[in-house]
Amino acid sequence: MEIEPSTLSTRLIALENLIDKAKESLHDLREKLSGSIVEAFSLLEPFTALMKNIEEEYISLCRVAIEKAQDLDIESPQFDEGNFTLALLKDIIS
Repeated sequence: MEIEPSTLSTRLIALENLIDKAKESLHDLREKLSGSIVEAFSLLEPFTALMKNIEEEYISLCRVAIEKAQDLDIESPQFDEGNFTLALLKDIIS
């Protein structure tokens, strides 16, 4: 099933936004760890859920990138290593 390029671009932007949100959440978590452990634990569950969402979307976009790279006969050692950066995903998907 072919996914529209605009949908893929939107998903990449959403993934970048999720990563930015995770960075902010991690910063908040670190601040709370220096103070109240109870407050830090209250942030841990949402942070874990956010990271799970990032992981699932990242894996999904990697699969799309691999399929698209195969269709375009693009070869890269990064594919073999499973090492996809956001920049590489953008290059392949766009």
